[in-house]
Amino acid sequence: MFIMSVHVPIIGLSGIPVIAGDWPLLLLPLHIVLLGFVIDPSCTLVFEAEREDPIGMLRPPRSPNERLFSAQTVLVAIAQGAHSLPHVFSFSGQTTRSSAMRPSGASRSSVS
Repeated sequence: MFIMSVHVPIIGLSGIPVIAGDWPLLLLPLHIVLLGFVIDPSCTLVFEAEREDPIGMLRPPRSPNERLFSAQTVLVAIAQGAHSLPHVFSFSGQTTRSSAMRPSGASRSSVS
């Protein structure tokens, strides 16, 4: 669920400017690759830190015909990602606006 919900804002940040037409691109392909370099190891750390289910080995295996993710799980993950998209979008808009107001030789940090 974490992996799906994290990728929704990335899809939004890269897709909305393209759909809007005259907006500048917020994420270039290199940014998306670098985000992948951060997200994938963090997912590994999160999943390894989860506590083991005490009766996990006592349950029978999942049926091969059963879906890996239920529709509810996918919808919750998409809703979580969609909820974070406006916050990420407004943050990126603030940093883009503030860097546009600085002279070209000035530092371009997002931290004020």
